[in-house]
Amino acid sequence: MNPIEFDQGEDGWRHLASNEGCEREAAELIQKYVQYNENQLDEDIRPLLRWHRGQLLALSGNYAQAIPEMTASKKRASADIDGWNLYVEGTIAFLENDRAALDRAAFDLKALKRPPGYPGGDVDWPPNLSILGMLGKCFGSPYKKAYGGGC
Repeated sequence: MNPIEFDQGEDGWRHLASNEGCEREAAELIQKYVQYNENQLDEDIRPLLRWHRGQLLALSGNYAQAIPEMTASKKRASADIDGWNLYVEGTIAFLENDRAALDRAAFDLKALKRPPGYPGGDVDWPPNLSILGMLGKCFGSPYKKAYGGGC
């Protein structure tokens, strides 16, 4: 299975993760996929796989392992035109129970201007702001509950 299908398709890691309580196993599957396919992964897909592995670890309650994976998903500053790094920082702040850092990341993300030529239409701007909003609303709850908006 190619890396995009594995990460974004329903037959990759998401199939396993869709089963309640299988987040840790899905995170391990991503890790094994990365190890096995190391030479096929470009610099665009590798950070996404690290992010999704980090999310799955956080969803399973393992914040200590999730944070380094999430940190590794950050983009070079020059490539971060859509505020990805702010989303990562805000999510990590939530996991570290740092309300001030979460609020700062959300504020900075909200202030980000859409770059010229960035797709419009149905694409929310800025991306992931609503997720940081949910994390703020559910601050202090487990990530699994907050990410799902169930607080």
